[in-house]
Amino acid sequence: MRYKGRMELPDGMTIPSVNEHKQPNWSAKRMYKKPQVDEYQESLRYRIKQTDLIRLKELEDPNVKLEVWFKFCFRKRFWVRDVSNMIKATEDSLRDAIEIDDSRTLKMHGEKEQIKGDIEIVEIEVEVID
Repeated sequence: MRYKGRMELPDGMTIPSVNEHKQPNWSAKRMYKKPQVDEYQESLRYRIKQTDLIRLKELEDPNVKLEVWFKFCFRKRFWVRDVSNMIKATEDSLRDAIEIDDSRTLKMHGEKEQIKGDIEIVEIEVEVID
């Protein structure tokens, strides 16, 4: 069974790169997630819950195996943004929305598409592997 979702991000929001996820707090000697990554993940979780992807929560098998496709659609800085760097925050948002740990993903695919307009779009497709 395949589950799909197409999420348009709010105007001005961009898909974060894993290279920009953390910011140092030198006094605490720790790294913290940047607020814009939190905002992206919260927004994406909300949008995932409005799609067919939310039906994955209904699966009763705790040992479910998944194959996941990520497609990132945007125009700005297209040739300098890496597909692999955009996956992590998106994958974590999917995990939180459907309540299936991303360690259950056996196969993953990623691609990017250059589109017109300034809104960025994330498309996710998940197949349950028998």
